[in-house]
Amino acid sequence: MPPCTPDQIIGINRYTKSENALASAAYVLIEHLRRVALRGTELARAQVTTIRLKLFKIAARVVTSVRRVVFHLSSSYPYRFLLRQLTARLTPT
Repeated sequence: MPPCTPDQIIGINRYTKSENALASAAYVLIEHLRRVALRGTELARAQVTTIRLKLFKIAARVVTSVRRVVFHLSSSYPYRFLLRQLTARLTPT
């Protein structure tokens, strides 16, 4: 395998830096979510990976219209009440 050119190395570093920046931003957002919206719930002291697994990695049917996006969740989703509570806390009144 031939050695990398300087342009290829710069491209790799740029991709890695942007990937790290996005991962850091996602971590900070989930930390804020835990402190503000998940206070007093079963996920208040959960790790970031647990919050991602239980709240964000869920199957849903997405229906879009001109003005809104609707997520149809399964009625057997075990954390549906927690997700409702979370969205109620995050929705401005």
